[in-house]
Amino acid sequence: MSSARPVSDQEMLARYVLSGSWLYKDGRERPLKPNAWLPHPRIELSVFRTDGWHESNVVEQGERVASEREDKHRRKMLHEGREYPEEKTTFRYLGRGEILAREVRSCGLDVLPKEPPPCHADIVQWPPLTGNRKHDESAQMAYALKLAACCSFIPALP
Repeated sequence: MSSARPVSDQEMLARYVLSGSWLYKDGRERPLKPNAWLPHPRIELSVFRTDGWHESNVVEQGERVASEREDKHRRKMLHEGREYPEEKTTFRYLGRGEILAREVRSCGLDVLPKEPPPCHADIVQWPPLTGNRKHDESAQMAYALKLAACCSFIPALP
């Protein structure tokens, strides 16, 4: 367990968007898909506590998260003997979903600090995994839909 201070209801949380599959591309008002809020394959959902951060710091952290995720994915593919050209990029910072901790809690979930890295937290208390994939995904999606309805999306600058 982290020794970081508890997450207050007023804290802004950022869910970094690293895949275009998490975005609707039809110009809708809320372009972030609910699947951006799914904890799969873990039972926690990674977010960052961004209160007091300058916009450039929020973006820098998002780019760092994307770079780390890309490096990990590249190593995994190469370790499995798959081709992964140097110019290929699967994960990149595309923006972020922002939501207040109180909105997460009002959906029936909770937010707990989980450091390192600094200012990292997890959204927890998702429905338990039962081993029935279809059931588990639909139970989690019900919460993801609530989160998506409460969040705002801040796109990365071109």
